Amino acid sequence: MSFLTTKLLRTMILVSLWISLLIPGGLHAQEKHHNILVLHSYHAGLVWTDGLQKGLEQYFANSPVPVHLYVDYMDTKRNPGKEYLQRYSTLLQYKLRNLDFDLILVTDNDAYNLAVQYRDDLFASRPIVFCGVNDFHPEKFTAEQNITGVAEDLSVEETLDVALKLQPNSKELILIGSRLGATDLAINQDIERSLRRYGHGLKITTWRDIPIEKLQKKVATLKPGQLIFLSSVLTRRDGTVLSFRESIKALRCNCPVPIYSFWDFFLGYGLLGGKLISSEAQGREAARLAEKILSGVPINQLPVITGDANVYLFDDVELKRFGISASQLPASSQRINKPAGFYPVAKQDFWLLGVAGGLLLVLIGLLLWNLHIRKIAEQLIYEKEERLRLALDGSQDGFWDWDVSTGSNIVDERWCRMLGYEPDEIEHHIDVWEKLVHPDDMKKTRPVHERCMRGEISHFATEFRMRTKQGGWKWILGRGMVVSRDQQGNPLRLTGTHKDISQQKNTEHALKKALQESEEARNNINAILTSLTDGMIVSNRDHHITMINRAAQKLLDVDEHQAIGQLVETIVDGQVFSDELGSILSQEKTTTTIDVEMMDQSRQEMRVIQARFSAIYDNESIPSGAITLLQDVTRSREMARLKSEFISTAAHELRTPLTAMLGFSDLLLESPDISAEERREYLQIISSKSESLAAIVDDLLDLSRIESGRLITLDQKQIPLQQTLVGLIEQYRDSCPDHQFITHLNDIDSMLYIDENKMAQVIENLLSNAVKYSPEGGNISIETRREPDGFLLTIADQGIGMTPAQVERIFNKFYRVDGTNTAVGGLGLGMSIAKHIVEAHQGEIWVESTINQGTTSYVRLPLSDLS
Repeated sequence: MSFLTTKLLRTMILVSLWISLLIPGGLHAQEKHHNILVLHSYHAGLVWTDGLQKGLEQYFANSPVPVHLYVDYMDTKRNPGKEYLQRYSTLLQYKLRNLDFDLILVTDNDAYNLAVQYRDDLFASRPIVFCGVNDFHPEKFTAEQNITGVAEDLSVEETLDVALKLQPNSKELILIGSRLGATDLAINQDIERSLRRYGHGLKITTWRDIPIEKLQKKVATLKPGQLIFLSSVLTRRDGTVLSFRESIKALRCNCPVPIYSFWDFFLGYGLLGGKLISSEAQGREAARLAEKILSGVPINQLPVITGDANVYLFDDVELKRFGISASQLPASSQRINKPAGFYPVAKQDFWLLGVAGGLLLVLIGLLLWNLHIRKIAEQLIYEKEERLRLALDGSQDGFWDWDVSTGSNIVDERWCRMLGYEPDEIEHHIDVWEKLVHPDDMKKTRPVHERCMRGEISHFATEFRMRTKQGGWKWILGRGMVVSRDQQGNPLRLTGTHKDISQQKNTEHALKKALQESEEARNNINAILTSLTDGMIVSNRDHHITMINRAAQKLLDVDEHQAIGQLVETIVDGQVFSDELGSILSQEKTTTTIDVEMMDQSRQEMRVIQARFSAIYDNESIPSGAITLLQDVTRSREMARLKSEFISTAAHELRTPLTAMLGFSDLLLESPDISAEERREYLQIISSKSESLAAIVDDLLDLSRIESGRLITLDQKQIPLQQTLVGLIEQYRDSCPDHQFITHLNDIDSMLYIDENKMAQVIENLLSNAVKYSPEGGNISIETRREPDGFLLTIADQGIGMTPAQVERIFNKFYRVDGTNTAVGGLGLGMSIAKHIVEAHQGEIWVESTINQGTTSYVRLPLSDLS
């Protein structure tokens, strides 16, 4: 019975303990959270303020009293002054209008002063806990004030003691800081009061509110025997407030003497040290006082904490900089940045771990080497396949895998769909691939595959056509390599990819068609080279010149006696030229062509020389030298550039009216509810754009006739120019109301023998240019007069004008004065066509212009009785 009773008692005790463990948690969950307003004087991101906040959060995180912290930052470092504090108190009162707090926790002097000054308006009778307050006076606090906290006592005298001990020959102490708020003022007063009590014969110099730019120059002039006490953050010349770290870094970079201070946030960035205050410790102490008040401890039983909790802290980097030994420091000093010892753990344990680790590494190395030897062949194959598959995953290429022994050719889904097939519609055999490849292309592709299989090349890339399911042809870029061979070196497997390059081929075809004239010029160059009328250099295997013709001598500005026996590279400069010649002689290439830029010394301009290399073979088919044909292709390259610019401009000019026509056509087709007025407006726009498009086509047709050498066909009649000219002027007046058209049309009824439409095209072009290149509101003057030798038409504008070089090129095909501005339309053909039309009438056209002063165009036509 006694045993059962004892067992029952043990069970009841255990259950009671378990319940007692649950109850506090449940009660705690039901406890009311206390609301605390945390009011910081400065801004978030300031090291001191962040340290205070961190100390508060660390303490409350482990506190049994549940709290909610409502944090607000006054930002007085960056906004000093009474006006700001007044505005901020009004803003804070508005922000807190619907909030109720159990306790107010303030940091530093500005927040403390605001809490005391506006206590009745903001916080009523709530208890106030402060920390970081400087210039503390116990007589200011009474039990009735309901205030307590942690005073920020500066260890000025202790820091000065250690400074004079470390630099005993010091004669002057320089105080550096700012007066950005109440805290700074209190700190300055505290420091100055402590120094007066100290009574040492030091000279005290105060540098307050000096911008860092000026301060850096002043501290750079300091000499041994001078010390610096830094009491606050610094500012730039524009008023920007530096952070604590930025302040000490900027001050230290030019400072040849030690810097001391009273807070740990300067340490590690240029401060030598001192007896320092910790912001986190201040925050934790304030949180501890707040916890006691919220737990019910009367505030009059919690006096202000003023104990000496500061610590001697020093930076080892700065100590070494000024040759100070650690033995000179106070006994309780702590150092940061101390060099680590060689043994981070006990010496015996270190060597034991080292030996064990070394043996383990040796064992692992042996195991890995053994595994590597056994798996090396499979690993190489795997790596090659993996690289291919990874590359395919990021592309649209199709994959193939050919088993040479069986003829099986496994292809993936992308390979099939590239040709329009479903995966189950293709038989996976190499014969199917050969049937799909174009017969003409197979003749070139098969030898390349065979060379790769024989090991002559490591991989291949060929272009060929393949028949699609729909019966058409697609251009394919086929790449591949041998991934497996037997012991005799015979290929077992080939893998590779197919890439659809049809679009690329189509683009190449379109470019060839657009540059047909350029290709014709290239063919002419090839014909000239074949006839050996161009430059020719013959060199031996060692690149020495054995023969050079007159054309090459003239082209390279060298005579035969200077060239013979010299290295080709001494006559034709350029590493690429030398490399290409070497590739021909080493049989890497059979023939090759490159372009080389050379300076024409007589004309002082760069020329582009095309060099074509061919090998000279001996009886054993071994290259014994090389022939290099030289051709000056500067002009053809320039023509190719002009053609490219023309194609780009033509595409832009054609696209603009087409876009408008298509857009308004779609509106007419897709919007049946368009009013008759809107429909008429849209049709007028389409008609106008059609005329613009027709004009562009006419320009191109005229250019085609001119390029082909045919004369412009004229339908000439004996008529005056009056009706045509006046009609065009009125048309431009209506369409360009922002321009002023001033006319002086004398002798306008003079009879001329002209093609009215062609002359209208000339006048239209001149008026259009005058409008396009004139500012809004500018004057355009049109004058006519009869002269003894003909009838003169003058059109002048006040536009951007042209340089003499531009005037010289104005009648060139494709030339546009402002070619970079696509907003100014035109193909660059108008003036060229106008010149041919006027000359077809036995007339003349010319232009005079001054940059930024306008342009004047002149057209002189013969009179009817003179034609």
